[in-house]
Amino acid sequence: MKKAVIGCLLPIVLFCSCKSRPSDEEVKHCLLKQYDCENAVQLSEFNIENSREVTGLMGDKEYEFIVSGEVEWTAECSSFLQVIHAGKKERFSDKHVFLVKMDHGWGCP
Repeated sequence: MKKAVIGCLLPIVLFCSCKSRPSDEEVKHCLLKQYDCENAVQLSEFNIENSREVTGLMGDKEYEFIVSGEVEWTAECSSFLQVIHAGKKERFSDKHVFLVKMDHGWGCP
């Protein structure tokens, strides 16, 4: 019985641990890091238009995503030369988001 359970669980564990592309949540995380005051901005719309696997300069596995959608600031934010007020919305399209394969999943370069 133990062998049957282990035999069923092993392929599932291997499949999940070897996922070949970043999740939508990982893409969203790296997208939000591109904005001023990333802790005060959230996605109100998000769509992946296109994606492709690329090889980085050091031969690392990377993914490029082209995304569109809308972000909204949830709190007032002081940027370099401006103040962004809570509630401000900004639409974006054809925004490029890159993710790099790391030891423990995908990360932002």
